[in-house]
Amino acid sequence: MTSLTGFPSPAELAERTPADRDRAIDVIRITALVGVVVGHTVMATSVIRGGVLRWDNLLTTSTTFQALTWIFQIMPLFFFAGAAACVPSWRPGTNWGGWLMKRAARLFRPVFYYLSFWAVALVIFYPLLPQHVYEPVAGVSIQLLWFLGAYVLVLAAMPVLSRITSTARLAASVTAVYAMIAAVDAVRLHCSAGPSLGYLNLAVWLIPAMFGVAYRRRLLTRARAIGTAAIFLATNVALLCWGPYELSLVGIEGQRLPNMSPPSLLLAGHAIILSALAVVAAPAIARWARRPRVWWLAAIGNSGAMTL
Repeated sequence: MTSLTGFPSPAELAERTPADRDRAIDVIRITALVGVVVGHTVMATSVIRGGVLRWDNLLTTSTTFQALTWIFQIMPLFFFAGAAACVPSWRPGTNWGGWLMKRAARLFRPVFYYLSFWAVALVIFYPLLPQHVYEPVAGVSIQLLWFLGAYVLVLAAMPVLSRITSTARLAASVTAVYAMIAAVDAVRLHCSAGPSLGYLNLAVWLIPAMFGVAYRRRLLTRARAIGTAAIFLATNVALLCWGPYELSLVGIEGQRLPNMSPPSLLLAGHAIILSALAVVAAPAIARWARRPRVWWLAAIGNSGAMTL
């Protein structure tokens, strides 16, 4: 029976869902998006200094909050789940342009509505708000859309990612990207052109996508995934203690070597840790998602995920 909201009831939705659907992917994807939205909302603060509205961040005031980003920076899981979801739809011989356009259309349709809203709102706000208030509001309105461009680049790489058909290929691919990010970070630290070249490290988002493909093809055992997470957690701790990296995995103004924008080697290691742990947790998540109410929330959430 369909509810008054137009959505099917939990029991009806559970009955409609194919038995072979990997529900863990849906739960991981919506959890990542909700986590990112909540995180930005909780961390963002605004203050007026010298008559000027400035956006601030709780991370600048507390090392505890910075340390918590090692738990709550879960954006890599969105790329993990997205790539895993794409595996069944990509086949050798598939028209790449048509496939990518279809996938991108699903992403950008709600973005079009979002931008339309803000275009109208900013026109209305312009004569009503002081310039020092209007400009930060206008900037923040589109700030969080950056990851869509990165995600489309990952989707565009799906023909290459789909070649990950063995554990050896996964290891080689991840190692190659990780080494490239390390080299770019070295340039960022020692070369005047480093800050611009740092954006080559957007390739970091390929790493969780690689693990997503590997997960969907069952290439990584639970034991190997746990071992991988442990190794890179130790590596990240060592990089933090004896390397040039900052504690916060979310960007803070004034950092010498930001971890997020552009991405750093520390973020690459974090993406590996989260992706490996997602492989470990996925069976339990899938079992949990078989509960009708849990699956209803996950499915309804994913239906409006990009709007969120």
